[in-house]
Amino acid sequence: MPVQSDVNQVDHVASLENVEQEQEEQQNQQSDWTSGIDVVELGSTVLDAVGDLLSGLDIDF
Repeated sequence: MPVQSDVNQVDHVASLENVEQEQEEQQNQQSDWTSGIDVVELGSTVLDAVGDLLSGLDIDF
């Protein structure tokens, strides 16, 4: 009987390790949101748009 209990514990530990590995893979995929985006190009575009917007303002003090 103790041998069967040990086998069950090993199976349980192995399944927990698989669940943890799957969770880590999901977190890595979720945290890598910039993989398809060129962040530098996006930032440059945003700065250009803000610069164009601000250059068109006429502020008199």
